[in-house]
Amino acid sequence: MKRTNLTTIFLVFIAMLLTSVVNAKSVRVRVLDSDLSKLPFGGDTASALNWVDAKVKASFGPRLKAALDRSERAGVMKETEAKMTQVRKSLVEFKRQKTGLENSVLSGEFVHGAGESLLRYQEGNIDHYLLFSGGKLWKYIRALKAKGDFNMRVKKHSRDFGAPTGVKSNKQGITEATWAGDKLVLTIRNLRNIYGTDLLLVINKKMRTVAEQKRKDTAQDSGPAIDPELQGILED
Repeated sequence: MKRTNLTTIFLVFIAMLLTSVVNAKSVRVRVLDSDLSKLPFGGDTASALNWVDAKVKASFGPRLKAALDRSERAGVMKETEAKMTQVRKSLVEFKRQKTGLENSVLSGEFVHGAGESLLRYQEGNIDHYLLFSGGKLWKYIRALKAKGDFNMRVKKHSRDFGAPTGVKSNKQGITEATWAGDKLVLTIRNLRNIYGTDLLLVINKKMRTVAEQKRKDTAQDSGPAIDPELQGILED
């Protein structure tokens, strides 16, 4: 009986060890949203727009299917096309001009003059942001509704991804948690004191290296300055 118990404990330990190794190598973002696993990191703007178009079509799919006649179907298709056009018009290139994003929830996520650009897709009350470096997708950002305690959000993500590989905190508790895999880095950030929201970031490690090198190679002038008071809050 003792040997059986020891064998069982040993097998459970091995299973836990293997699970932790898998988690360390892979951040399974599909757990949060199956579409995140399809993000075309390293792809150009056209590839990212194809990803967005697929999401737009899927969101209008039920209405299109339920349309009773040709006229109603045409109306839904027109709305679908309008949404896709809206996304294309949202493209912002950070060329040292004021964009209105410098003091937004995206503060600190982009750099002016380093060949970076951004697309925005509004899906209901969810904002999706796709950031490019040299025309290649390297970062995905989503604003999250601030529900419950942020520490509980970290705890929930820890059940999905294991213990965070990095944590930042202040007197109030955790302000940021990161899970780094071999290809992707997932971060959740508490911005409730500033914007009343949390932020989800998914970054491709290979493309991040390229983007960071471009930032180093560019001039130190990073464009319009962030409001000093806001910058102080962000750095706390």
